[in-house]
This record gives sequence, C-alpha cells and structure tokens, in this order.
Amino acid sequence: MVRSHSRLIFLRSFNISDRRRNRINEQISVPFIKFIDENNELIGDKYPTDKALAYCKNIKLDLVEVVPTVNPPVCKALDFGKFRFQSAKKKQTTKKQQLKEIKLRPGIGDEDYRVKLKKTLSFLEGGHKVKISLRFRGREIMHADLGLQIVQKLIDDTLEISQIEKKAAKDGKQVIAVLAPK
Repeated sequence: MVRSHSRLIFLRSFNISDRRRNRINEQISVPFIKFIDENNELIGDKYPTDKALAYCKNIKLDLVEVVPTVNPPVCKALDFGKFRFQSAKKKQTTKKQQLKEIKLRPGIGDEDYRVKLKKTLSFLEGGHKVKISLRFRGREIMHADLGLQIVQKLIDDTLEISQIEKKAAKDGKQVIAVLAPK
C-alpha cells in the first residue's frame, strides 16, 4: 500500500508541460549537441555544449534546445523572448476548419433560398466545410425528387468556390450533401 501511494505522489509531481518546454542556456545538460548558429547554418553534429554556450554569450543570444527528442538534441542560437513570442503568435493564428450546416425545406421561397445561398458562400469563403441538409415532414417525402433538385441547385450555384465532398443523397427523411472549399 505504501509503495503505490508513493508512486501516485511521484506521478502527480511529474509535470508533462515541463518536458515540452524548451531548455535554454545552462538548463541544457548534455555534453554534446547538434548546433545551429544564428544564420541557420549547421556548425557541428557533435558540438560541445560549453563551446556553443560561450559562442551564444559572445554574440548576446540564447542557446535554445529546439528538438530535444533526437540524440544529440538540436540546439540553436537565437533570441529566446522573440522565439516564444513568435511561437505563441503561430498558435493563435492557426484556424480550425469547422463543419457548418445549412438547413433547407422543400417549399423554400426564392428570397429564403438566396439568403441560404449567401450564407453558404460566406462559410465556404471562410474556409469551412458546409453540410447541406433538407428535411421532409409528413407527406413531403412523396416529392423527394423536388428536394434533391433544390439541394442540387444550391450545389451548382456554389461550384465556383467549392468542391463536392459528398454528393446529394437521400438518407431516410432527409437529403444530405457536403461541400468543401477549393
């Protein structure tokens, strides 16, 4: 019981985010590194860490471990504050593609159709995938061909900026199609 408790405390104290953090200057404890200078030129595959550290201090830059998983780790001479700022900025600007949905009805009017078309175009221009779904209620299912025509018309109107990921197909009481930006 005591052993499992001490192991649990050890696991809690081990922070995964510490492993992912870049080590800089004196935190790099390995004797040899793969060293890249400030001009992105490889200086040596097995370069002594103390020489690289002295070189970086001489040019007033930091020695930063950029790839810690290889043997020897890859270290680079750069301004660490600027490096952190740029990596945080990259994380903010990455945009995740989402699946947006446009819902239609079989008896949609012309103006409502134009509004749905405009919204579909804005989603596609924003880099998102669009799922077009047309749902039938009650006896509307008897006119499934009309629903397929409406969805196909919307697909045809957006083909200039989109590509078909899933063709319009009847799925139970609805017609579904998926468009992706070009």
